[in-house]
Amino acid sequence: MAERKEDGNKYTVVKLSRGRGRKARKGVLKCEEYRGKGRIRYPRQPDGSRPTEYLPGAYESAEMQAAYLRSMAHWATYGTIPEWVANKKKKTAARIPSPAELVGMGYTVAELAADFLEWAADIREYSKHEVDNFRCALKPLVELFGEMQAAAFTSREMIELAEHRKRKRKNSGKYINQQQGRTRRAFRYAAGKKMIPASVLAEMDVPEKMPTHHADGTPEIPEVLAVDDKIAEATLEHLPEYAADFLRVMRGCGARQAELRGMLAADLVKESPDLWSYTPAIHKTSKRRKTRTLYFGRPEIAILKKRLRRLGPTGHVFTKPRRDVRQNPKTGQMYNHDTGKREHLVPWGPGSLQRLVLRANRRLALEHWTAHQLRHALGSQLVNEGAQIATVAVLLGHADTRSTERYWTPDHQQARELAAARRPK
Repeated sequence: MAERKEDGNKYTVVKLSRGRGRKARKGVLKCEEYRGKGRIRYPRQPDGSRPTEYLPGAYESAEMQAAYLRSMAHWATYGTIPEWVANKKKKTAARIPSPAELVGMGYTVAELAADFLEWAADIREYSKHEVDNFRCALKPLVELFGEMQAAAFTSREMIELAEHRKRKRKNSGKYINQQQGRTRRAFRYAAGKKMIPASVLAEMDVPEKMPTHHADGTPEIPEVLAVDDKIAEATLEHLPEYAADFLRVMRGCGARQAELRGMLAADLVKESPDLWSYTPAIHKTSKRRKTRTLYFGRPEIAILKKRLRRLGPTGHVFTKPRRDVRQNPKTGQMYNHDTGKREHLVPWGPGSLQRLVLRANRRLALEHWTAHQLRHALGSQLVNEGAQIATVAVLLGHADTRSTERYWTPDHQQARELAAARRPK
């Protein structure tokens, strides 16, 4: 047992002998000598541990006495272990990493993301749109864990990344799960290149995915349905001619935007007066060695002939004017409004068409719809008219008929007419 004794301005620790049968004084912490220094052993805790504080300086020095009085004052006032003792981490001996663990040391998450994006952009396995999706998936990863060692990435960081997307970016559960899968794809690439240990892939697996439905069972993202032809036509009437022609051909043949944007006049095959075709070299399923062919009927051929007469220098069938270019209503030629000189058309870019549709719908206060819903409209029309699912899948360019079934919006009006026409036996 020890107590402090005042000797002028100096405090010293005095050892007291309890004597036989004498109990220790309550509320006093014992300071004992240990290897030339002082230490305090606190009472045993409910979890069985007994914290120990090693005081600085030599035993019974002024530095040790000041530290002892500080801890004793906290114990006498609050009756708890001081935070500088309770929060102190236990020192562990440095462990020599194994050769497998040495793989990936010094390789950060930011370097991993940069290497993967460079590889994905160089090969033809992923389309440009998919590379952009990878770039969006890895951007928040680098923002949160860019300086972290890629070999130390675990499921805890994956969960934190998903919560960040949900809380900060307000992403849906379905989109988060897709981006999490793209993040794992980047780590698989690094593991295949021996940049990180293969065990990291097992460490970063998350047992549960983000929910894609609300608490009441409704999906977070509503199902994409076919756009009503009346609503679509009301929008097309207020769009420029070059944009309306693009959308009408897209509705008639079920093409994707990228397929029509890259169509050249030299690639059109005029099989008959009533049927033209076009086989793009690069499309969504070209990496799976699938062949995609677009077929144009009479309404689409009439529009294509008009676009071929106004063909630009690049050879693209569907083009648009520049921002500083206007169209002569009499001749249909494009010219610069400031200089009065004739200007050529330029090919469409990604997103330009949808922005025109969105602005027109807002200006006319119409229901929001996207250009992609025109493909749903064609698929629903053909299936409701009795066409085979396999045939519709060929027209829409689907590699699996299950995708075509999701494009089908049932026609309840036909079901009502059929139910009303039935007669009892």
